[in-house]
Formats: sequence, C-alpha cells, structure tokens
Amino acid sequence: TTVTFSLPANTAGGTFTAGNTCTTTGGACTITINGSQAGSVTLQATSTVTVSGVSITRTTSTTPNTTAGGSVNAVKSYVDLRIILSPLTDTNAVGDPHTFTATVQQNTGSGWASVPDNTLVTFSLPANTAGGTFTAGNTCTTTGGACTITINGSQAGSVTLQATSTVTVSGVSITRTTSTTPNTTAGGSVNAVKTYVDLRIILSPLTDTNAVGDPHTFTATVQQNTGSGWASVPNGRTVIFSLLNNTAGASFTAGNTCTTTGGACTIIINSTQAGSVDLEATSTVIVSGQTIARTTSTTPNTDAGGSVNANKLYVAGSIGDFVWWDIDKDGVQDVGEPGINDVTVRLYPTATCTGSPTATTTTANGGTPATDGYYNFGGLGTGTYCVEILPSEFTSGELVNWIASPQNTPSDDTKDSDANPTTHQITNISINPVSGVQNDPTNDFGFYKNAGYTLTKVRITDPSLSGVRITEQISYNITVVNTGTTWLTVIPISDTFDTTYLQFLSAKIGIVNTPPDSSDLTNDPIQTRFWNDITGAGSLAPGGTIVLNVVFVGVGDTTQLAPQNPCSQPQAACNEVSTSTQGGVGPTSDPDGPTGPLGDNSPTGDNETLAPKESESPAKIVNPTAVSLRNHGLSIGSGSVTLSWTTVNESEISSFNVYRIERSGLKTLVGSVSAQKPGQADGSSYSLIDNDAHIAVAYTYLLEAKTFSGGVESQTLGMKSVVWLANLER
Repeated sequence: TTVTFSLPANTAGGTFTAGNTCTTTGGACTITINGSQAGSVTLQATSTVTVSGVSITRTTSTTPNTTAGGSVNAVKSYVDLRIILSPLTDTNAVGDPHTFTATVQQNTGSGWASVPDNTLVTFSLPANTAGGTFTAGNTCTTTGGACTITINGSQAGSVTLQATSTVTVSGVSITRTTSTTPNTTAGGSVNAVKTYVDLRIILSPLTDTNAVGDPHTFTATVQQNTGSGWASVPNGRTVIFSLLNNTAGASFTAGNTCTTTGGACTIIINSTQAGSVDLEATSTVIVSGQTIARTTSTTPNTDAGGSVNANKLYVAGSIGDFVWWDIDKDGVQDVGEPGINDVTVRLYPTATCTGSPTATTTTANGGTPATDGYYNFGGLGTGTYCVEILPSEFTSGELVNWIASPQNTPSDDTKDSDANPTTHQITNISINPVSGVQNDPTNDFGFYKNAGYTLTKVRITDPSLSGVRITEQISYNITVVNTGTTWLTVIPISDTFDTTYLQFLSAKIGIVNTPPDSSDLTNDPIQTRFWNDITGAGSLAPGGTIVLNVVFVGVGDTTQLAPQNPCSQPQAACNEVSTSTQGGVGPTSDPDGPTGPLGDNSPTGDNETLAPKESESPAKIVNPTAVSLRNHGLSIGSGSVTLSWTTVNESEISSFNVYRIERSGLKTLVGSVSAQKPGQADGSSYSLIDNDAHIAVAYTYLLEAKTFSGGVESQTLGMKSVVWLANLER
C-alpha cells in the first residue's frame, strides 16, 4: 500500500531525503525528512486503500481519519548552533598580540540567541606560517554568548584560527566548527585568518677597528616581510642613528640620518680619541598598513633576523719618549744618566716636521720606575709623524749650551739618540694603530754638556817687555777660565823656565800661598814646577775663573839671547805654562758637577780628561846699569841706520860701544864713542851711523856702557825690522 507525504507547514526548510512516498510492509512504512535551519516542519500522510471493495482515502489531521482513530499531522522541530569569529581577516606586525572574539548562538526555532554563559569554545591553529601561539591558552568560556582569545605571531606569515563549541540545544547536543558547512549554513563564520608582517634593520659591519681620525662608513639595510618573504623597503625610508656607550667621543661626520635607496643607506662616524662606540639604528616603515618601528639590538629586530648594534673600536697610537743627559757623550742611555725636564717637544703630522705642529708637550717625570725627561704624544691615528725640540730651547731655554749626542750610535733603538744633531728632529715615524706599529717609545734625544777652558799666562811686571834688571822680581798671572758647561774638577799646572835667567820665588792664589807640589830638574838648566790641582779640594764651575800668580827673580841677562822655543821673541827668556801633570795628563771635567746624579768623581766614569793647553810669556832681563837714558832710538836712512841716545848721568861712565846683533846671534861692533861728561853727574846726547845695515835684515842694536871700575852695562837702543821700522824700547 502506498503512503504519500507532504509538508503543509515548513519553517525549518525541511525536505524529504529520499522521496515523499513509501509502501507498507506489514501495514507500515517510513519516510525521512531533514531541516536545513531551525524551525518546524508539519508532516501530513495520505493513503488510498480498497477495503472490501470500497476505495477509501484517509489523510492525517482530517476528521474522517481522526474519527477513525487516526493521528493528526506530525510536527518536527529543528534547533541549530553557530559560531561567528571576528575579525575574520586582519594584519598585525610581528610581535603585536591580537584578540579574536568568538560569538556562539543557538536557535531553538524561534530565532538566534546567545548560548548560556560559560559555554566552552576551543580554538586551534590549523594553518600557521607566522609562528603564531596562544598567549593564554586555547579556550575561552562565553559571557553573553561571546568570549575572546589572543594570539601572537613571531614571524611574518599567516595564522588560521578555527573555533569549535558543543552546546545542548533543546535537549539536542550540537557541535559546530568554523569553516564547516553546518556552521556556515547556519550563518556561522569561516575560520579567521591573521596576517603578520615584519620589518628588520641589518647593520654592516657589526664590528670593526679603526685608528683614531679614520672615518668609518656603516651600511643600514632595511627590509620588510608582508608574509611572502623579505624584500627591500621602498626608497626614501629614513633611518635614524644614535651613538651609545661612546667612550671614544665619536661623532657623525654629516648628520645622524640617511634615506634608503634599494633598501639601504650609509652613515659615517669618526673619533679623535681611543675608545669604543655602539651604533644604534631605528627606522619606522608602514608595511601592509601597519606602522612598524624597529631598532637594532632589540628583540623584535633580532627575532626577525635583524642585527644587533654595531660596535666600533677606535685605537690610538703614541710617540715618545726620552730626553736625557748623555753624560758620557756616547749616544747611549746608561744607568744613572738622568732625564732633562721642562724641554718643549713638538709633534708634526708630516714626515719631516714641515707645516704646523699639531701638539706640544714638555718633558717631565713619566718613566717606570719614575724618571725625569719623558714625553709622550698619545691619541694618534695612522700616519707618518715627526718630532722636534723647540728651537728656542737652545737659545733661551733648558738646552742652552747643550750639545746633541751622536745619532743612532748603537744597534739598540730603545737606548740610542735618534735625533739629527743639527735640526734636533726625528723624522719618518710611522704609526698604524690597527695593523702596524701602534706605540713607538723609541724616539729619544740625547744631549751632553761640553767641556772647555782657556789658559793664559800674562806678565804683570814689565808688560811692554822693555826689560827688568837682574835681581828684580817678575810677576805672572796664570789664568784658567772654564768656558764650558761642565765642572773642571782637577786643573794641573806645569810651569817651565830656564834657570839661567829665571829663578822661581813664590806662587799664590788670591792671598793664599800655593807652592808647587813637585819639580822636574832632569833637563837642567830647564826646570819645571808642577801643581797637581790648583782647584784644591773643590772644582771650577762653568764660567768660573782661577788665577795662579807666580813670581820669579831675574838672574841672567837676556839681551844677547836668541828666541827660545816656543817663544819667538829674542833677548828674552821663554816662560811656558801648561795645564798638564808631570805625566802629561790634562785637566779633568765632571759633566754633572759635584752634586750631580753620578756624584763627584764617581767611579761610574762621569769624569772626562781634557787635552792640555799651553801659554807662554817671555821675560827680558838686563844687567843693572848706572847709566840712565833720557831717550834713545834709531832712524833709518838710505842704506844706513842712525843710532841716538841721551844720558842723564855719566858719573860712572867712561865710554860707549854700540853692537849690531843679528837674529842668528852674530854680534858686530858698529863703533865706539867716548863719554862726553865722564865722571860728571850730568848727561849728553850721542849719535852713531851704521852704514853696513842691510834692507830686509832684522837687527837689534845694543848700547854697552864701560864704567870706571871696568864693568860693562848694556841697554838696547832699538831694533831695525825688514821694512826699516824702528822699534824703540827701553
């Protein structure tokens, strides 16, 4: 028997699943319907059957059917559940947490309404290329039909959020999941998709070392990721730089910003002092509508593959180091040789000290252990330098009268004197703090004090060398002057004379008797008297003078004496003085003086032996004579010499002889003249012509007075030179 069904009332979108008829078996058959939405469906059934030959039609919910005990129409109610996520799509920067709202609604057939509070919603991330995670678990419970969940992405990419909830609606347990047909058919949402975008900054190089004064360029590369991989940001994006932990005092050479081209731009920094500096870069870029700021060395930047801050190390070089007193003049720094303080040293940024100096310093205590005389120029960059001592130091400064040590004498550059002795410059000093010589403490200046003295022997008595009489005293001053800049510690004196004519009488310094320490009589009649040290127990300071006065007595007539070596005057006995010991050793000099760093006459060898010097001063000695001449002389004529003299008193004179004496000692009688007033206390004038004198020959004319007692007294009338000039002397 066929039963036919209909849906006379249908708010649930009900439909038959397999047709609207069925045929009975055992008096019954089934039909299936389904609803597509919440609501109700009325099911009515009709069947026509021939009963005992009578065709009868019955339909549910009609009187014939119900009167016969049949049923009314069947009514089916459909309930529903749905989940709606919001927002369904959005874009965030990486690291920016995002909250989604899940709204869960039920429909019992009377329309959509919120599910009861505390309904559980469970979330999952079925597609996740952004490294998304839930920030506080993956479930929430509803209030007013809704609850929220928060996720975050650790990298650029996308995250799909799916929500599921199971609710009992009108006694029916319903599970709904976003992006499934039941949910979307009910008006629920698909899954939500979250897109994460990112930005990063990469600095290059991250670490480097430069010499001070050497500018350095950093490159900042700025990249964005919209979820499809890293790419350069558009041109014209600004990068702002900062200098952190700046112990080098670094600065930007042309501002602290740059704008990108092809995703990159550069910045330049420099420093004039040693130290380090960190470079930080920041850029803000709009990526897929999101404003993202990234700074180097922050977690968001490094997590995105960006760099930390760049670090720049600035290193400096130095030049030194010692100006010292080279006491022994050997150009080597010896133990005990002190430094010289307050000497001005200048540094030039050129190899040969041209141009203007860039730094000036003065020497002072700076060694280890503490030693005076050090200088240092620090903070130097790569380059070739030159150092020099300020020229005025040698004219009005600390180094007046000092002499430069020999240059580069030993092979040890740490102990020699490196400066040119004339210019006082050390040239071509190369400094490369990064890859070469960073510190050069081998640039030294050695100086020493120069020893020097003068020796003179001056005749105090008879300064014009007219002659003194036998038995008269002859006084000499032997003067030593310290013309150097060192101390004369020992000054020996040797005085040599001919005892035929001179006899030593006494010696003194000032008013102190200073007898000689020894004598040499081996070359009689030549005798030498020795003073071991006329300074006594002291020393002669620079600029000082010491005078030894020696006194002799004339004992022999020198009027017929030829010149005695080393003197050149005839008719005079040579008297020579020397600053030498009996062994021929000269004075000694102590460069650092009695209170210097090496002590006085220290065994460390601070004394210098100087060469002896000589000086001579002859003495003219004549026999005592009763004749006193008022005047005397000679005149030169054509081929002759006229000799003249005038006596004062002739009381003991009987006659005169005049002799011509040549340099060889040859003595020739020119003529004899009788006294005009013999035995009288009065004088007369005389003249005598020498017709045998020759041009270009030097003569000395000697007047010999004969006395009544038979004695002879002599007096020089004059000397005729090679140019016929008279030298009239008494």
